Amino acid sequence: MAFRDMSRRDRLLEIGRFHSDTPAFLEAKELLTTLHGDWRTGAEGSVVFVVGENGAGKSTVADDYMSDVAAETGGTFYRGEAVEGPDGEELPRSWCVLVQTDKGYERPAVKLEIGPRPSFNSLLSDYLLLLGFRARATATFGQLISLAVRHSLKQKVRVLVADESQEILWQAGTENGAKLFRHLLNLARVQIVLMGELDALNIPEVNGAVRRRTTARHVIRPFECTPDDPESPFMAFSRDAESILPFDRPTGLDRPLTALRMHIACGGYPGVYVPFLKNAAGNAIKLDLDSITTKVLADTYRSQFGADDGENPFLAEDPDPARFMAIAKRRKARMAREDGRDGNPPSEGRPPRWSDLDFTN
Repeated sequence: MAFRDMSRRDRLLEIGRFHSDTPAFLEAKELLTTLHGDWRTGAEGSVVFVVGENGAGKSTVADDYMSDVAAETGGTFYRGEAVEGPDGEELPRSWCVLVQTDKGYERPAVKLEIGPRPSFNSLLSDYLLLLGFRARATATFGQLISLAVRHSLKQKVRVLVADESQEILWQAGTENGAKLFRHLLNLARVQIVLMGELDALNIPEVNGAVRRRTTARHVIRPFECTPDDPESPFMAFSRDAESILPFDRPTGLDRPLTALRMHIACGGYPGVYVPFLKNAAGNAIKLDLDSITTKVLADTYRSQFGADDGENPFLAEDPDPARFMAIAKRRKARMAREDGRDGNPPSEGRPPRWSDLDFTN
């Protein structure tokens, strides 16, 4: 059957399922797999950092690791769905691997999404929800800690992935939230993965337990811009992406000029590249085209990123990566100002940010 004869949804699913085992992905995932295997080999838990810009692929690493744990244990990977209890009751929604045994539930891997302005109490309550408990409003600090530790041990929680962990540092006073990690490391021997943006690397400066037990700090960097090297990781990724496109004619993602433009457009990050490609494919399908044309890529970039024609790499005959990198940095700085993270001196007692460091080279 020709792709043209397939439904729009089925064609877009071809891209939505796309995954490529890039060197950066495999290196980050190996850290999580090793941490999982090292559970309870020491008197306390350990910490690893996996950080990078938005779109670096951190969530993909965590989800793939948890999928592997589910497959190895015979468990179910819940991605925020409500969990059904043994008697059919609905337990709190959870992001975890759930394994049912003769003695009850085990959760070998759980993922905690840290929201804005986290406090110690809010993180502790959210963690208990992951384990299937809603904390009583009248519960004391000691009771909550006791519950968290007891059920971490009972449910054999090996690894906690704390995503968006930089939020602990982004508001004055919220660094106290990191105390949750100290209790889990010391008392429950949980292994902890701190994921997030580059600022997360400062958490050891405000929490001694995390500092002492950190074994690795890994930054997921973007692909190098290497359109003229067909053997490079970026061009291998481009060929993989071209191979899954649901069109009857080639788009040419692996041609040097198109690859260069795609790298510029997405900063070399797979987590930006794939959603952009899916958006462009949807636009091409809507126009009943048999490939994604350069014009479609240009129009998609304009509408998705709000770029004018002078900032659009798909309209430049010979795009200069350095020029477009400068444009991207100005856009990032503008977005940071709009988010209230404008590079001003940090609040008293809080360490400086890592956000201004350049990890692209």
